[in-house]
Amino acid sequence: MQPPLRLSEGPLPQADIVTLPAMQLVGRSQRGNCTLGQLPHSKHELRQHAWRQMVRTQAEPPAVVYGLTSLEADSRQRGGKRIVYTVALADEQAEGERVLIEQGDYASFVYQGRVEELQNFIARLYDTAIPMMKAVRRPGQDIERFYPAAGGVCNGASTAIRCEYLIPIRRMTPPDVAL
Repeated sequence: MQPPLRLSEGPLPQADIVTLPAMQLVGRSQRGNCTLGQLPHSKHELRQHAWRQMVRTQAEPPAVVYGLTSLEADSRQRGGKRIVYTVALADEQAEGERVLIEQGDYASFVYQGRVEELQNFIARLYDTAIPMMKAVRRPGQDIERFYPAAGGVCNGASTAIRCEYLIPIRRMTPPDVAL
């Protein structure tokens, strides 16, 4: 299987493979139901809503903000998905639910551009970059790591942002050859 041919887009995003330790964060989650076709729009809407709420409750922008995405089957809707988007901080004094980021290998990509183009960037990672790395997504949350103190948050259209996007992966190894 080959990734799709994309003639109109720029160079393929480069990944670093990083091993993250387990991390305990504190955050607030937004939940929604959608089909796979609606996923990019639904995730964008949940992200915008979560960021608007977070910005209202913070006196100063935090140094690092995590956006965590998980997806599970929706038992009430055939072919439906339940998406959970959590905005979280490493600050133990923050209000919200405790969230755990699992230890493991992640493909780390850097996005710099307009907030409304982030979903297209993520789609490109899944349909092209991850297959070309010969890696598969493993269970776990996708992680967005933003640095709002450096400027740019996800709460407005056409806002320029910079974030790291981390996808939990397992590297595919060639099968053992029998001798």
